[in-house]
Amino acid sequence: MSVLANAQVIPIGFIKSSSTFVSQSTGTNPVTADLLFYLDATRTASYSGSGTTWTDISGSGRSATLSSGTVFGSGSIAKGSGSFTFNNGHAQVGGNSISLSTPAATFIAWVNPSQRQNEYMGIIFSRPNYGGSNANFGATGMNLRPDNQVGYHWNDGASSGWISGLTVPNTQWSMIVITVTSTTVTAYLCNASGITTANSSSYTNISLSDLKFFIGSDPGALPARVFKGNIGTAMVYSSALSRANIESIFNAQKAAFGIAPLAVGDSFGGGKIFYILKSGDAGYDANIQHGLIAATSDLSAGDAPWSINKIFIGNTSLLIGSGLANTTRIISLQGNTGNYAAKIARDYVSNGFSDWYLPSHNEMKELIAQRAIVGGFSVNSYYWTSSECTTNLGQTDLSTYANTAWIQQNASTIPVPNEAGKDYNSTAVRPIRSF
Repeated sequence: MSVLANAQVIPIGFIKSSSTFVSQSTGTNPVTADLLFYLDATRTASYSGSGTTWTDISGSGRSATLSSGTVFGSGSIAKGSGSFTFNNGHAQVGGNSISLSTPAATFIAWVNPSQRQNEYMGIIFSRPNYGGSNANFGATGMNLRPDNQVGYHWNDGASSGWISGLTVPNTQWSMIVITVTSTTVTAYLCNASGITTANSSSYTNISLSDLKFFIGSDPGALPARVFKGNIGTAMVYSSALSRANIESIFNAQKAAFGIAPLAVGDSFGGGKIFYILKSGDAGYDANIQHGLIAATSDLSAGDAPWSINKIFIGNTSLLIGSGLANTTRIISLQGNTGNYAAKIARDYVSNGFSDWYLPSHNEMKELIAQRAIVGGFSVNSYYWTSSECTTNLGQTDLSTYANTAWIQQNASTIPVPNEAGKDYNSTAVRPIRSF
């Protein structure tokens, strides 16, 4: 069977592991749809600090039983805000068996290897006839191959031989992920150095049923295939999460494992961060960091109009958090063909991210304020926003202000807002996206 492996690196910029570790639990899980189980040693609701039950906090009732040889610890960079050492033990997930149809699945775990692993060290793993798993299906799950490379099995077979090239560093926390669709498997390595991915097509497209999973081992080869190191979380979904989903989970959980929050100026998610949401902004969450990312160059040298025609769009907003909705509304009324600002922004793709949009008036104002950090701006150029003008030189007749939209000038001193006719072709396009 053919093997396809394409690695991609998304640089994180200034993110570093905290030199002074502060113990804290992971943030609220931002992706709950299709979640089959969620074990999280940083949360007292999942593990109180004693006993043999690692509680599933997804609400699915699939708590795990810890074997002898697992040791709980917290409050240090090595242990994170809560994790188990699996040098001689594992955890067996209970509750209802798991079926992965379509096929589709996502496996996620925070791991901190203490040494180079032997081949096929189970992280989240099912093997037929162990723990009640269906004898008719082969080994399935996420593991580490030689040299700590992220690997997987899907009904055993050719999948087990895939070499991802994603090497998990020893004595450092990383979130590792495997997503499975009907055509492609994607591996993720997420840590203080960035988010790296690799793709594989070397597996049999088959749905699986009645699986039982073990954490920290391949139960068919004990003790040889017990993971050596610490595991802080284990999550399984019955769908293939998107790149944006993986990014949001990483951002919500990383502080618990000593990785500093994102900051303005960091390279992340296909561009550079220019704004971190604060209280009062749409989409702000005190438990999960969110913000705005800008492309690092213009998509138009000032030759694209705001729209194809001058019809009144209506219901666009100036506020932070409204650019995506504005862009969607503009395209819904202008159509998905042609060369105009909102469409140019929506069509942009960078590092695999395709959810870009034209910034609102206030989003563009914040972007221009950080123009030196983001880079690529020409002095005194004007930039389109997705905010239509609703007051044009004091006029209130829709036939008048339907013709104009807000623009921002990248002045050499301070950003200057202005209005421009929708057919004005001396205004540039700079897309943004949210995280």
